[in-house]
Amino acid sequence: MNPIEWIEIIDTETRTDTKRHTVYVISVKGQVRKWTITKRYSEFEQLDKLLQTVSSIPSPLPPKLLFPDQRKLEERRQGLQEYLQKILFSKSKICTSSYWYDFLDVPEKLRQEGFRFTKKQESDFDPEQWLKEYSDLKSFLVQIRSCVHLRDQHQSNTSQYQSAKLEARKGVSIAQDRISNLESSLQENQTYQRQNSQFSISMSEINRRKDLLVSLKSELEQLKKETDKITQPTPDRAQLLGTPLKSGRKFGVAQETQETRQLDNGGLVQLQQRQMQDQDRALEQLSQIVSRQKEIGIAIGQELDSQNKLLDMLDEDVTQTSGNLKTSDNKLKRLLK
Repeated sequence: MNPIEWIEIIDTETRTDTKRHTVYVISVKGQVRKWTITKRYSEFEQLDKLLQTVSSIPSPLPPKLLFPDQRKLEERRQGLQEYLQKILFSKSKICTSSYWYDFLDVPEKLRQEGFRFTKKQESDFDPEQWLKEYSDLKSFLVQIRSCVHLRDQHQSNTSQYQSAKLEARKGVSIAQDRISNLESSLQENQTYQRQNSQFSISMSEINRRKDLLVSLKSELEQLKKETDKITQPTPDRAQLLGTPLKSGRKFGVAQETQETRQLDNGGLVQLQQRQMQDQDRALEQLSQIVSRQKEIGIAIGQELDSQNKLLDMLDEDVTQTSGNLKTSDNKLKRLLK
């Protein structure tokens, strides 16, 4: 089990203790504890050089800024966070190297867990850890969707709109890598099953997890389309919500729900589109499940036919054996006379 579960850069600070410089506040979550460290960009550069001596790095280091402003600092914070997260979720040996642990100030006890994980990950498959990663990834997709909502709510604010859009796109990229890791884990487990008589999980469980991944990839693909989509001006809010009808009797004004109260025009349209898309995805998933159940039913029917044939053959053999026994019994009686 990897000793580090999550990394994010939660803030930036400007310090003037020696000369003016920026540090990045990094939150590191382990299996049983969480801690915070601060690093300068030069320390990221040093880490990058050291890790390149171990293996290739899945994401490039963001470039250095000569005259950083607040917007550029935020973009680099997000870039450095993506850099760290892609290393964390890669299957490369750099994520368990001493350089990586030194940079994150990982305690010695957790380092030992990481080294044991490195020795086992080539041939061992942890079903519980797979499900935990799947659950964490589902939560991560919820965070990406929150970024999409935030982007839609700030269409009039260019800086916040671009920041939320960039965060959502980077989240999609990280989620794609994590889904690929889950898929490769299942593939490795199937290979392990073919080579060993003791299976870690059953084939039916593997198929169930493949269905979970199909659902996850479908949701991620929809998120990717939403993050890549360019939003357009939307109709007036009154046109979307409607106005109360004027009549002789007044039944009251329709109330907004808690979900729509915080949304602007674009958010209402996006909410309606998402609800329709969620229904389409649910129907698609249901169709896949029904198809799989049909395949299972056909397989059960074929197996029952085969068992019935075997029972018929057994019945014929029993009848023949019974006849032979009666014949032998009659011959024996005649001999005894």
